[in-house]
Amino acid sequence: MLTSKCVDWGPKPFRILDCWLSNISIRKVVEESWNGTQQSGWGGYVLKEKNKRLKQRLKVWNKEQFGDTFKKFKKLEEELNKLEIDSVNRHLTPLEMETRNHLQEELWRAAQSHESLLRQKARSKWIREGDCNTRYFHLIMNARCRNNCLKEVLVDESWIEESARVKEEVRSFFMR
Repeated sequence: MLTSKCVDWGPKPFRILDCWLSNISIRKVVEESWNGTQQSGWGGYVLKEKNKRLKQRLKVWNKEQFGDTFKKFKKLEEELNKLEIDSVNRHLTPLEMETRNHLQEELWRAAQSHESLLRQKARSKWIREGDCNTRYFHLIMNARCRNNCLKEVLVDESWIEESARVKEEVRSFFMR
């Protein structure tokens, strides 16, 4: 049959995606989160709390406003294709022409965002701008995920697989 383990490896690191920086609204989100409430305490603690609050706010912003780059790209492509099909059968009105131009700009931005996201996740430094080999990017991302994941450690000639014990062994190793 099938077995599955739900493993808790702790909090994920805080990352900013390059494609977010091309979006105008991120600056406002960061400023509101950073200046929203004043935290009292030691400087390091205040910084940690502000980063934690910013991470949560960016998660919500990414899900609600920025969205899935690939779905956004596909949706814009479908809308643009509908207008192109209409233009074969008849002349487009000035409003439809303006809509088509706007959709083309948005499609280009969405494609750039999606490629930037894939490039950043793959971390391939030699790939030139505009390379669209998404199968390659996904293979690299999955390989990096597998290689960077610490699933078990060897301690005193025995393998430890339980996540809590692995975390404890790693922590104790670096405390020495």
